[in-house]
Amino acid sequence: MGGVAFSFYTISYIGLISDRTQAENRGTVLALYTVTLAGLVNIFAYPASGALYDAIGALWLYPLSALGYLIGALCLWWAIPQQTMDDGR
Repeated sequence: MGGVAFSFYTISYIGLISDRTQAENRGTVLALYTVTLAGLVNIFAYPASGALYDAIGALWLYPLSALGYLIGALCLWWAIPQQTMDDGR
């Protein structure tokens, strides 16, 4: 399942960044997003999730993870241009 989710994630962020950036900046923005942001998230997320696991146990990490996915889905929905939503595409 992780491979399918990663594929959809990759397609969505490349499409979003490509649509929202100018052609001359597109490569830089994609590199910053894929390398820098992912690296920074991992630097902070792994220790934080370990501390949360020790503090509250594994059961609460699943709803917390689901909340993160929900927030991500809402952010992607809000990023859809209004014209696209009006056209029905």
